[in-house]
Amino acid sequence: MASHLVELEKAGAVTVDLPAEQRRGRSARYTIDPYTLRHLLSVMGSYVFPATQTPGGRSASRRDQVG
Repeated sequence: MASHLVELEKAGAVTVDLPAEQRRGRSARYTIDPYTLRHLLSVMGSYVFPATQTPGGRSASRRDQVG
């Protein structure tokens, strides 16, 4: 879990109330940055579900085209 929080901190999605050098053996409080987290999720979502053009010119995800 700690390694995931470190990566989220590097990406700017969370902030921590203690500097890295003071965390050993202490509890740190993590706070989410909703704007950055929303942006990261949007980027990952567009990678997983890339938009394509339909014959009518509207944008659709791959999930809309299946079935």
